Amino acid sequence: DIGERAMGTVGCTCRGAMTRGQDAANAETKKVAEGLWLGIDLGATSAKIGVVDAKGKIISNYLSPHEGKNSPEDVVKRIGICCRKALRKANASLSEIVGVGMGSPGSIRNGVVIKASNFPTWENVPLAKMVSEELGGKTVVLNNDADAATAAELWVGAAADLRNEESETASPPIEDLVLITLGTGVGAGIIMGGQLVAGASSTIEGGHHVVCKDGKLCPCGQRGCLEMYASARAVVQTAQEIMEQEGEDSKMRHRPKLTCQAVFEDALKGDDLALRVVTTMTEYLAVGLLNFMRILDPSIIVLAGGVTEGESGLLLLKKVRKHLKKIQWTVLPSPTKVVLASAGKKAGIVGAVAAARMNIGARVG
Repeated sequence: DIGERAMGTVGCTCRGAMTRGQDAANAETKKVAEGLWLGIDLGATSAKIGVVDAKGKIISNYLSPHEGKNSPEDVVKRIGICCRKALRKANASLSEIVGVGMGSPGSIRNGVVIKASNFPTWENVPLAKMVSEELGGKTVVLNNDADAATAAELWVGAAADLRNEESETASPPIEDLVLITLGTGVGAGIIMGGQLVAGASSTIEGGHHVVCKDGKLCPCGQRGCLEMYASARAVVQTAQEIMEQEGEDSKMRHRPKLTCQAVFEDALKGDDLALRVVTTMTEYLAVGLLNFMRILDPSIIVLAGGVTEGESGLLLLKKVRKHLKKIQWTVLPSPTKVVLASAGKKAGIVGAVAAARMNIGARVG
């Protein structure tokens, strides 16, 4: 019957179209998963740019210097020039690039830099769109630089180290991670279910959750913020307070300039007052980490920042783990591991790509 034959032909055509559509989708998925990316780490004085492969390895990189007073247009033009130099260095072309991941300081929303203290004249800058236009229409995914650093630890940093250690066991994949950055302030990046968590208004501030009722007044207006007890600035302030209260001698008293790193160095040398400062800091930090553990139940909490490096980092980690063991519950296991960051200097570039891959649904980790 002609009608039946016609219907059969239509059916075959539809199935054929569906198959071709699926093949195209599979090819695109494979391209995203296995292709090359550009990573851009925008800082106050330069943009670090790299060509990154599917395993998070930087094939080539380039530095684009600028100043905070530079206009967005000038910075973007410099970035474009250096992206092309990085591509030539990698023997790759722009057409081979799947997409561009970019990390920037400041408040970021939908590809727009709302405000950034490092760039005082920037306000509501459509940075992702501008960089995309500079790079021939390539898809650009813009994230806060702290979120990019968090994504780096999941892809190639501490979480990757843990995966390698547990490769012989049937452990589930690591998809839930919290990064705590200890610097002048305290920052937090959160990944749940393999996706970055930004919050309703993109203002998650882990350093400003309260760990001490009616505690020290924070510049943010709250009292008892974690940042007032566990940041580098807080360590110095605590050291000064303890030295004023106590009459005993300390290596810290003979420092021409007291820094957080100096306090940890003196603690490592056995200085009693310095050890008290570090103990105070790590006790409050442990309380903060426990709050993250109970609310988010991450597989891993990663500690980052200058004080987490070298021997100081090992001392910090030892004391935090000790305090956590004292204060956490006993009715259930506490499987969350607390570790030090390991992505290193590549965190900015690789993290920008990792965050971009998450944004489009590609697996990271």
